[in-house]
Amino acid sequence: MRMEQVFGNALQALCTSGENMNLLLCSNAVRRELAHSDILAMLLSPEYPGALERLNAFLGLEMLKAPPCGSRSWTVRRESRSIDILIEYQATDGERISLILENKVDAGDQDRQIERYVETVKEDRPQDTIVIGYLTPFGHSPSDQSAGIYKKDVRCISYVKGIQKWLETSAEHDESTPRVKECLDSYREFVGEMMKEERARKAIREWFCQNGSTEAKFGDIKLVARIFEDGFLNRGVGLFLQELQAKLIEMKAFSKKDLVEPAIDGNLIDSDEIGFSVKIEPGLAWGAYFCKEGRGFLYTGLFPVIGWDERLASATKQCDKKKRQQEDPWYLWKETKVAWRSADFLVEDGEIQGWVESHWKTFAEDFADYQKLVAEVTTNKLI
Repeated sequence: MRMEQVFGNALQALCTSGENMNLLLCSNAVRRELAHSDILAMLLSPEYPGALERLNAFLGLEMLKAPPCGSRSWTVRRESRSIDILIEYQATDGERISLILENKVDAGDQDRQIERYVETVKEDRPQDTIVIGYLTPFGHSPSDQSAGIYKKDVRCISYVKGIQKWLETSAEHDESTPRVKECLDSYREFVGEMMKEERARKAIREWFCQNGSTEAKFGDIKLVARIFEDGFLNRGVGLFLQELQAKLIEMKAFSKKDLVEPAIDGNLIDSDEIGFSVKIEPGLAWGAYFCKEGRGFLYTGLFPVIGWDERLASATKQCDKKKRQQEDPWYLWKETKVAWRSADFLVEDGEIQGWVESHWKTFAEDFADYQKLVAEVTTNKLI
């Protein structure tokens, strides 16, 4: 397919008729994951008319098939222990259910994310049956690294077939409550707009995967420009990380067998971060990652991998004399000494390769520094 056709189809999909006013569509939040999670939590809460019917319609989605709720009293929590949405209820047969709903629009998976959430809920509510829902635009599966031992238990839900269908069905049942129906219809249009943009992105991404370059000219269209910028940024940062990783292995900072799969994790087109990581101890890894938030920044640090030991992580934090940033899921991290930003990576390959030659020692020293910190904790038996 010619480039002009791809962009023509993509941009046509983004056009809205404007026949109905919808304040959500002018909120600049169509792709904001937190906004979607807030709205979904409200629609699933017991506080509004038609709540039980709406909840059970959601639980009964073909992609989810969770036991129906048999009580008019249930709890919907937002960001409880970092879980996007947690629904606790009693099923019609008396079984107690905890539904973990992980919502992913643009963000990538975190290491052991789903596995950690399940373990947390098991600890808090050991008597509950746990249902895991993973919500994405097209219903794709979580990474093995995120789901861990619960990969087979994850039920994948899509916005395009699951959420839109649920909203449409719920709106039909709420004809007697105009205000609720209006909210459901508004959010359905909001989701529809996100999916139009998602299809446009997908069409352009697929074209780039199949073709190398283009001479086609097009106007100043924000979406296309953003995707192009993300694509070029992903290529530049990805090249830097690949070259850096190879150089560190060549110079014996660490060995290839110590790399955590995949060798390069994430991308800057569908998510905010890309990088690589190296095991230091069972359960702890050192990583070098680039985050495109704001102007973008490159950072290094320690984070958990499968089989992590919470005591080791906690002791490592306590022994950190350099007072690095301390945030979950990265136990310790800091920006690199050279403050690279997104714009820096939009350059020729030779310049990027030159940076690796100039700065690989800094990364090798950083790795050794973290390695020494962890060794201090384990050798002195501070855990």
